[in-house]
Amino acid sequence: MSITLEFLPLDESELPVEKIFTFDKQYVFRFRKNESHDRIYCEIRDTDDNILYTTRLTYGANLIHAIVKNLDIDDFITPFDIDDLVTDNEIDDMEVTPENLDRIKLYVIA
Repeated sequence: MSITLEFLPLDESELPVEKIFTFDKQYVFRFRKNESHDRIYCEIRDTDDNILYTTRLTYGANLIHAIVKNLDIDDFITPFDIDDLVTDNEIDDMEVTPENLDRIKLYVIA
């Protein structure tokens, strides 16, 4: 059994942004920041511009945490700072904000 680890490129300076990522098929990911709550949200659409899923980026949690019709992404996508694997930092209540996107990446674990 092998595990691959990649990340989806996302930078605070480009928000709001729309990017196309290919898993088994192509999806449009729209990332935006909510100014009033200082959080980042993701909307996933199909290539016909139908909204399939919307969520807030939550540190260490799978981006897609529900079964969604027509959303065929089996990979685990999570915002995470890889350095936290080797530190004693408290990560239970860490938020993904525009300010910490420089060190937090959207990792895809397949």
